[in-house]
Amino acid sequence: MTKITTGGKTTNWISPWSENGKYLSFSSNKNNPAGMDCYLYDVQGGSSELFVENQGIGLITDFDSDNFQGLLYRLVSRGSNDMYLIDKDGNETILTQHTGPGNIYGRFSPTGEIYMTSDLDRDLIAFGKVVDGKIEILNERANSELENLIINHTGSKALLIWNVGGKNEVSLFDLQSTRKCLLLLPICLA
Repeated sequence: MTKITTGGKTTNWISPWSENGKYLSFSSNKNNPAGMDCYLYDVQGGSSELFVENQGIGLITDFDSDNFQGLLYRLVSRGSNDMYLIDKDGNETILTQHTGPGNIYGRFSPTGEIYMTSDLDRDLIAFGKVVDGKIEILNERANSELENLIINHTGSKALLIWNVGGKNEVSLFDLQSTRKCLLLLPICLA
């Protein structure tokens, strides 16, 4: 076992691996008790390097398949965050410029598209894609919020997990045809 954080009274969050498996990203307040900076842990070299400084909470949500870019979640205030595209040199481009509340979370597809959960300009979190600097809503549901999304390895389908009255429903969304279907999950009987 290898310890990759300093431990002690720090707060640390594990984020995704780079697609090539060379780096593990994590966020930590080890250098700034008021913020969660993003780090890359080099698995071969056994060392961590600062990737992105944050004034508040920040974390890498995904890496693209070429490992040159990441998606950075940065909390602005409670109930509002922005998503940034960040390159390997730490250069940032904001993807979700907005004012007021907004909960946004992003993932890359293997083919480079950026998909997001978003409640910008809406009451409930929906599923969308970044197109020309804006989030184009692809799927939304009345009276339920999108909690998570997973893009398959070919970039053709998304698994969407919805909160419906405190319970999860899972749907499969075809990213090319925009066809969707509800997946029935097994239930356990006591």
